[in-house]
Amino acid sequence: MLYVLLMIVINNKKLHKATGYSHPQIKRWAVAFLKSDPASGQHSGKARFYRFDEAARIFIGGYLVTKLKYNLKKASQILKDIDLWLKEQGWPIANFIDFRESHSGITYTHFSSFAWIELIFYVDQVDEHFKFRVKEILKREPKEDPENEGSSIIDEQFRLHKFPKHNGPITISPFPEQRIPLSSIVETLAGVLCYGR
Repeated sequence: MLYVLLMIVINNKKLHKATGYSHPQIKRWAVAFLKSDPASGQHSGKARFYRFDEAARIFIGGYLVTKLKYNLKKASQILKDIDLWLKEQGWPIANFIDFRESHSGITYTHFSSFAWIELIFYVDQVDEHFKFRVKEILKREPKEDPENEGSSIIDEQFRLHKFPKHNGPITISPFPEQRIPLSSIVETLAGVLCYGR
């Protein structure tokens, strides 16, 4: 079967269907979280189109605003911190997903070279900066629960990273934490765009 590498282009309608966010929310967050697009400005009369990584950025930013209740300024700062660290690791969001086109339509795979990533973060109440812990899941598989017959547990192998560099603990924070299931959000978006699910 012949596959051709594909660049997916997304408009507000597709992004609304994929995320459930309203059109006004998407437009507002595109302005807040992305670089300006003069070709599709407020008075241009032209619709804005997004690359997949831009759509993912809006999706993650929307998650920070709607689920974790951050204002746009703080959500934007969190996104910038995440972007910087991912690029330093050679893991830009644009490279999380491999889109391909075949005779049956657009498909995608999660690059096997990229681990499943979950971000845990908190606000350091001393210096008021965000501190992040990254759970890089290397292996995850269900196993029978030896203590509960008929039940299963998830066996995980993972590495922990922290950024920016600081002297705080890597495993437990001294302040309330919040989570961003980064890879899960990105894969959910890809699945809806490709398969409508």
